[in-house]
Amino acid sequence: MSRLFISHSTNDKAEVEQLIDFLVLGMGVARSDIFCTSQNGTFSAGEHFMEKIKEKLKDCQKVICFITPYYLKSISCVAEMGAAWCMTGKIIPLIAPPLRYCDLNDTPLMGLQMLRRDSKEDMMNLYEELRRLKIALNESFAEFSRALDRYMSSRNKVNMIEKDENGCYVAKIIKVRNTPAAYRCYKLNGLLRLNENVSEEETHWIFYKAGMYDNLNVGDTIRFSVDSTELRDFPDLKKARNIYPESMEIL
Repeated sequence: MSRLFISHSTNDKAEVEQLIDFLVLGMGVARSDIFCTSQNGTFSAGEHFMEKIKEKLKDCQKVICFITPYYLKSISCVAEMGAAWCMTGKIIPLIAPPLRYCDLNDTPLMGLQMLRRDSKEDMMNLYEELRRLKIALNESFAEFSRALDRYMSSRNKVNMIEKDENGCYVAKIIKVRNTPAAYRCYKLNGLLRLNENVSEEETHWIFYKAGMYDNLNVGDTIRFSVDSTELRDFPDLKKARNIYPESMEIL
């Protein structure tokens, strides 16, 4: 029986694998106690996917829902979360940047107690909860704290996006910004390596007039060249750099 079920989007596989390593090495959770669909060997040839999902949801003690923009856009992920909520009532929503609590106002998660992946206090609370259930077996708080510091440090590194051999960047869209109807604005999954100095405090946003290029959605991957950029201060975004594309295509 897998005691801990991790529900996530396949687009977040790399981040979830790092979380699993932290659960195992930092909290002392047995790897065999974790069910995660992206792990090798989870399904056998010919095995019915949805039946196994239902079986594991029924048997587990807790379901960690790794909530990201990709998760919220995935019908199967949201359905899995709903099934976990109904079948077990024991879900732990773990939201990851760039999501904020206010981004969940129009979802079934609104008002639900949640943990943040980038909060040390929340990750400590997760550790204490899993210890209470005897899923986390590491009794050394000092050892856990050192592992937590390493995990937080590795996750807080800025993703720098480099030019390819043709002078273009390839990036993913992680957020759509509400703008006047004449414009389109989308957050990139990192910072572009530009000729001018770029601060880690910035966020980078593709910005163009409606109709110049196709509309984009969270999860889209784009290749583009840059015409110019403009660093601005916004009340909600703080330091945000508008990236004005010279060319752009969806991959």
